[in-house]
Amino acid sequence: MVVIWVNDRISVAEYAKRKGITKAAAYKQLSSNEYDQYLVTENGVKMVLTAIFNHGTERPQEKQIKKPALDTECPPQAAEQPQADDYTAAFIQHLKKENADLMAAIAARDEKISELSEKISEMAIQSQNIAAQALQTVGQAQYLQAVNTKKKGFFRKLLEGRKEE
Repeated sequence: MVVIWVNDRISVAEYAKRKGITKAAAYKQLSSNEYDQYLVTENGVKMVLTAIFNHGTERPQEKQIKKPALDTECPPQAAEQPQADDYTAAFIQHLKKENADLMAAIAARDEKISELSEKISEMAIQSQNIAAQALQTVGQAQYLQAVNTKKKGFFRKLLEGRKEE
C-alpha cells in the first residue's frame, strides 16, 4: 500500500504547465488508461498525483488517500508550517518596528507643527502691534499737518487761485 499525502496532488492545469503543454493536451494525455492510476477526483475536480513525473520508474499500487490523524506525526506540509510561522512572526515584527518608526515620525511632526503654530501666533501679535503703531503715526502726521497750515481768508484764496492760472 502506498500512502499519498494531500500535497502530493496537483491540478490538471498545473500538470500542463509543468509539462509545457496546453490543458486540452493534458486532459487528452491523462484520459488514456495508462495514466488512470495517477488520477484522483476530489470534490468533482480531477487532480494528478505528482508521482506521474516519475512515470515509468515507479508506479503506485493503490490510490489510497490517507489523511493524518491529529495525534500522529505531521505530514510534510505540516512540517513546513513552522517556517511559515517564523516568516509570519518576522513579518509581524517588521511591521511593528515600522509602525513604531512611523509613530515617532508623526510625534516629531506634531511637535514641529505646535512650534510653528506658536511662531505664527507671535508673528500675528507683532503684526497687530505694527499696524497699531502705523495708524498712530498716520494720525499724528495728519494732526501736525493740520496745525502747521495757516488759515487763509476768502480773498487770499481767491487771489492765490488767479496767480496759479
